Amino acid sequence: FGCEIWGGDRNAFLKLGPEERYEFLLDTKADMYGSGITQEQRCTLDKCHSYCMRASLDSCREAQWRQDCLAGNPLLYDCDVDCDSANRSVLPGALTALTLIVLKTIF
Repeated sequence: FGCEIWGGDRNAFLKLGPEERYEFLLDTKADMYGSGITQEQRCTLDKCHSYCMRASLDSCREAQWRQDCLAGNPLLYDCDVDCDSANRSVLPGALTALTLIVLKTIF
């Protein structure tokens, strides 16, 4: 709910209890999708969701999001969402460690 398309402010959501959050999510989603969304809005939502999955979760949910994102076939509506960005990668950390080792060996 920190993305602009959802209002840009997640404080209202964070202040709610579990049951209130559930109702808030249902109502907000119904309001968003009730009148229909454009392809551009759908793409923006996918990008927001992909970012939030990567930033907020540390579980198998990222893989579930990736499958859901790819199943939505974003290329059909000309969306450049990175469905894989939800997957945490060890490559940047491994690359940094390897670079440090090489630099230490050279110098």
